[in-house]
Order: sequence, then C-alpha cells, then structure tokens
Amino acid sequence: MAQSNKTFLICNCEKSMALDGKAIGKALDIGELPVHSYLCRSEIDKFEAALTGDAPLCVGCTQESPLFAEIAAEAGRDVAAFFNIREMAGWTKAAKPPVAKTAALMAAAALDVTP
Repeated sequence: MAQSNKTFLICNCEKSMALDGKAIGKALDIGELPVHSYLCRSEIDKFEAALTGDAPLCVGCTQESPLFAEIAAEAGRDVAAFFNIREMAGWTKAAKPPVAKTAALMAAAALDVTP
C-alpha cells in the first residue's frame, strides 16, 4: 500500500510476531496492509510483483535486505528503504500487536531524505 507515493511490504517473519495489517494501515491512513509470512521465500513473488509498480518500495525486513536488493537490481529497480519491524517492534512480550511502533517505523521509512 502507498503513503507519500510509497509501497509498503510487511512480513511477520515466519509468523514469529503478531502484525495487524488492518490496524497498521489505519494508523497510517493507507488502508489495510497484507501481512506476509514468508516474503523472502515462498512469497517472493509478492515482492517481485511490487517491483512492477512505479511507487518506491519500503520493505519491512532488514535481515533479508541483500536478497531483496539483489532481486530489485535484477529488475532494474531499487528499494527505497528497509525498516526493521522484527527487532525494533515485532519481537515483544506484549499481548497486543505493536501497531504504534510498527506504524512509526513505516512512517520514518517513507520520509524522502535528501543527502
């Protein structure tokens, strides 16, 4: 889904964390986000499909960023930003999904930064 012309892809890392795509999308006012479980493996086609769009990609996985960057480069695209949901928000002992933290990470990733 896009915010500030960005497309976000989020993954719960093999269901190792609870992510609420509807609540996160609502917090960012972008509509419900699909939550992937195996984006870097069996759902890689979802990443490849996102590469066919025009919007810059923001991917919620830093661990597999080399893989995503390589696939994007092969398609002649770049990934605008990677953000770390897992260690920064997702792996928590809290009873509820980390909606606010995840939305904040995504909003930061969507910022256009000029060096």
